[in-house]
Amino acid sequence: MKEKSYSVQLLCDLSPSLNHGKLEAFGSLDNRDIVFATSGEKFQSYRIFISVAEQVIQLAEIEKESLTQHHIQLLPEDRILLVCARADCLSFGKGTLNGRIYGMDGRFLKGLHFGDAIEDIQVSPDGTIWGSFFDQGVLRHENIGRSGLVAWNDQGEQVYDYSSSGLGIIMDCYALNVESNGVTWAYYYTDFPLVKIRDQAIVAYLSP
Repeated sequence: MKEKSYSVQLLCDLSPSLNHGKLEAFGSLDNRDIVFATSGEKFQSYRIFISVAEQVIQLAEIEKESLTQHHIQLLPEDRILLVCARADCLSFGKGTLNGRIYGMDGRFLKGLHFGDAIEDIQVSPDGTIWGSFFDQGVLRHENIGRSGLVAWNDQGEQVYDYSSSGLGIIMDCYALNVESNGVTWAYYYTDFPLVKIRDQAIVAYLSP
């Protein structure tokens, strides 16, 4: 069998944007652009950047954010979503507002509770927010992410909760890819299936 060859292409050099701040949060968008946050000059402040056509553009500067941020995505209507991976869960669906929505002017708009032990956050073009979780969140009974994969609308209302339909439960969601408004992929431990979810239903999977 002939081996396939692959090439690596540099999409954008982010290093100039890191000269005055540490990379804090990073996310890929559906159009292959990259959005990321660096630490600002002040404590708990962030500079938000996006790569567009091989250029890096600063979108916003956020100050006095109370939580350390690990994930970043863009929402419709010129909004920025920052998410802290860890949260206190007081009861199921309630706890630390670790999802933080900001406007492009840096103004805080809304806090949402996304649960504890978040592995990844991705947003579809219509604003649906998908969150995957690692084992500490799955094994925590009061955690909203105990199924391993959850989706919310941009108001923080839960619209999807993973049901394995016989494939085995998620203990740790290793990979998440939101392909489009209707299609999401997930790959998880322990059985390692690659699962395709269309319109909130499993429509295909590959098992090792």
